[in-house]
Amino acid sequence: MEKRIRPWRWAEKNYHFAGSYDTTQWAAILYSFFATCQAHDIEPRQWLKTTLGTIPEAKVNNLKKLFPTQ
Repeated sequence: MEKRIRPWRWAEKNYHFAGSYDTTQWAAILYSFFATCQAHDIEPRQWLKTTLGTIPEAKVNNLKKLFPTQ
């Protein structure tokens, strides 16, 4: 597992001086998303396209179906 996250961890260290706290937070969110998709063999672009199209009709009690781990 450590080998999978090593590239993301290396990039995280580079973003310590990204300019602002908000920029660092967005970078962390994006890296987390791409790492999750990679860990579950999910194509990020396709997942985003499908999920963003599904959100308007999604029921609050079924939001877990929208997660990239499903």
